[in-house]
Amino acid sequence: MSEEPLEIKAEAAEKAASRDLEEVETCFCGHDRTHHMVSILPTYTTWGTFWITLLGISATPIRLEFKCRVCGEVFDFIRDPKKLKDFL
Repeated sequence: MSEEPLEIKAEAAEKAASRDLEEVETCFCGHDRTHHMVSILPTYTTWGTFWITLLGISATPIRLEFKCRVCGEVFDFIRDPKKLKDFL
């Protein structure tokens, strides 16, 4: 088993960290989707809206948008069903 030099490991760690920072969407103010000043705006299907408004039964949204309450920008959204459940 060969070990990589420390310089290569440090360089790989820096690339991974910068890639993670680049993937996080932020608003004009710099808030990301986990910030406390960001609101989640759900979008439901027609039937989902029906169940929520008329009967009060909860439904799973098909899309979540993230809106900053400071600058008012909608800067990110999620449509993946697996990731939607992380925010509900």
